Amino acid sequence: MVGMRELVLLGSTGSIGTQAIDIVRRTADRFRVVAIGAGGGNVELLAEQALELGVEVVGVPRASVVQDLQLAFYAEASKRGYATGEFRIPKIIAGPDAMTELAEWPADLVLNGVVGSLGLRPTLAALEKGPCWHWPTRSR
Repeated sequence: MVGMRELVLLGSTGSIGTQAIDIVRRTADRFRVVAIGAGGGNVELLAEQALELGVEVVGVPRASVVQDLQLAFYAEASKRGYATGEFRIPKIIAGPDAMTELAEWPADLVLNGVVGSLGLRPTLAALEKGPCWHWPTRSR
């Protein structure tokens, strides 16, 4: 039996990311998302994901998105009925290296759904970090 695994999810608002979150919802006893990152084009969805999953950190590649993301956090918290102080806003990492920093975040797995060459540096960073755990093997 595999225990709880911590997951970093890059490209969380895209099709790979949203499908991965659906799987995490169905296997909440096996996976916990600790960090998410996205391009910042849909800050409302990003904030919704972050608060639902209770992530530690959110990354966006443009600093200009940070204020919109903070406002989206407050709007999402209000929709959920959270009173002031009853929810924790995740740390926000912003800038061109944000996805790479997230790929290096302490976790068991990194799922990179970032499109094209933009996903290369985070992938290399995750590979360089190395595996934190190994899939269980069966005796033969």
